[in-house]
Amino acid sequence: MAAPWTLLWPALLRALHRSVQPVHCDGHGLCSVDKASGVLSHPNGAGASPLALLRAPYDLRRRAYRLPEGCLFLLNRLDAATEGILLLALDGAVAAAVRESFADGRVQKVYHALVEGSASRRERWCDRLLRRSDGSRLEVRPGGSLRAETDVIPLEVISSPWGPLTLLQLSPLTGRTHQLRVQCAVRHLPILGDELYGNFSLNRALRRWGLRGMQLHSSRLRLSYQLDGITRHFAATAPSLSQFLDRCRLLRPLPSDRDPENSD
Repeated sequence: MAAPWTLLWPALLRALHRSVQPVHCDGHGLCSVDKASGVLSHPNGAGASPLALLRAPYDLRRRAYRLPEGCLFLLNRLDAATEGILLLALDGAVAAAVRESFADGRVQKVYHALVEGSASRRERWCDRLLRRSDGSRLEVRPGGSLRAETDVIPLEVISSPWGPLTLLQLSPLTGRTHQLRVQCAVRHLPILGDELYGNFSLNRALRRWGLRGMQLHSSRLRLSYQLDGITRHFAATAPSLSQFLDRCRLLRPLPSDRDPENSD
């Protein structure tokens, strides 16, 4: 008899938002998908949303989409403006095992970001974050209660018409909401297109030039999890990573007869 999760796979494919593509599903019902900017990891409340990952009601308590065929468990989240890899489990036991891996730090995440400014050194960013009393955003503050650590590798510095820009590879070791966005911003390396922590005038100029949305991409994810006493391994790379990296070409110096400030 087929494992119950196999009956959910066709249902998942039917329910996916049109801007989300399936990437990989292992033999136990752990799946990865690649979402576009603008797609919500889950609705902002119970029920369903046309902007959400799946066209289905969402159970906030179980952190799962509810389809007639069964529950699809959401295992990680991305801001709506962030592209890339999300994980879903089609089996409750797999969901519990993977969530334990996240809690134990057995998940390796790699992001790519296009940022304003020049960075040239590999380093580890270690900060203490504090959430504002109104809950609107995070700040780096001495004595902040939220530890945030990220390994940083500069991949390319681009001499653009708007000044130096850098392509960064970011590997967060902790999983705080907005962690990468605020850690970049506090170092005067705001992520391009970030509407909360970014350079708003530069964002407007880049939109006129054709670069829209926040330039942060959840590129690769690797983890191990325990199921039935056996260690399982899982890895996924977002197919959209190549498109994200191609955007660097938009930011390189322009022919001398073109002026980015006057472009529409």
